[in-house]
Amino acid sequence: MLFLLAVQDDDRFCMMRNNLKRCSFTAERAETPEAALTALEEGKCDGAVLCNDIPAFDVLSLIRKIRQEGVRMPLMVLDRIGDITFAIDCLEAGADDVMTLPINPAEFQARSKAMMR
Repeated sequence: MLFLLAVQDDDRFCMMRNNLKRCSFTAERAETPEAALTALEEGKCDGAVLCNDIPAFDVLSLIRKIRQEGVRMPLMVLDRIGDITFAIDCLEAGADDVMTLPINPAEFQARSKAMMR
């Protein structure tokens, strides 16, 4: 199974990719909002992790847009701020899970596997 990782930070991407490998998943990176949107609309992945560390990347608007277009793949959001209102808004917009950074690798693996069931 292929995850799209929409994340700017190189270290975070490597950590997430390596943890997904441990779950027998593969990962592809989208470094811009446009690349993430294109990959999600084209259905090139089985699930996605959207991190709000990309400048000008409105995660909430992206979730709403792809859900309105009927994209049903599992979506996890990584929130760098830990704002509960943002987390609730993401879940109500259609995200399947929200984690606050920094993430625990074992918890990330468990949530990724649960998301793909």
